[in-house]
Amino acid sequence: METTTKITICCITNDLYVRFTLALINSIRINCDEKYKIVCMCVNVSSENIKRIRSFDVEVVLITKQLSTIKNMLTPDRTTLTPVWKRNKQYGSLISEEASYCSNSRFKLVADHLAKSTYVLFLDVDAVVRKDLSVMLLQYSDNDITIRKTENEGVAGRQKRLTISEPENIIYQQGVFLVKSSGKTREFYARLSDLVMSDWKNWNADQIFFYHEIQKYNLRIGQLDSKYRDVATNPVDGGLKDSSYIWSGAWTDKYNNERYIGEYSKYKII
Repeated sequence: METTTKITICCITNDLYVRFTLALINSIRINCDEKYKIVCMCVNVSSENIKRIRSFDVEVVLITKQLSTIKNMLTPDRTTLTPVWKRNKQYGSLISEEASYCSNSRFKLVADHLAKSTYVLFLDVDAVVRKDLSVMLLQYSDNDITIRKTENEGVAGRQKRLTISEPENIIYQQGVFLVKSSGKTREFYARLSDLVMSDWKNWNADQIFFYHEIQKYNLRIGQLDSKYRDVATNPVDGGLKDSSYIWSGAWTDKYNNERYIGEYSKYKII
């Protein structure tokens, strides 16, 4: 394999999330000393917004696909992530075809760029990068995959919130993860991409297939520190700390958490 880029940062957006995507990209460009290669998969994004994204020297992967934006889908086990936390009307309680396609395309994007990069860092577009990422990349450089692995705990303690086929009640948080390119990781993500895209209308497909497939590969999995995916709902020690490198606008935080909104507003473009 000929490596052309040391580090590629990947993200996925649709037109609805472009404002968060632009803020994420702007935060990377402002706060990272190195000008990292950024690749953004744009699903049914308008030409005007494509121009905005490209203005930050971002490589755009254009996807034009007939997908419904109506939030009327349940997952096969008749659950979604949204009703569990009783989210507000702005976020909704169901999912659309387009949202599910975007969410489940992350492994394909990562697989494609592992062939061209030494490391691939995937970020959900509601992330805000607050500090230089070179420390993070150095800290986890020896792992095959670095991802945040947590127990899927309920508010009242240890209880399974979602029935997504994880016998140990484990969630691999797919909003931020780092992958080191090797024969093993390229094979793993290629396989994972095929499986997830075969069932992309299942909102939970990424969680289900990752959990089961990772058991079959001898990969070194590192635990991502919460300072690289800090959320307001951190049950251990609070969240959105000043010391954290990446804040995430998970769930409804992007719309109604004043602390997150204040940070996002520093980098927003539109």
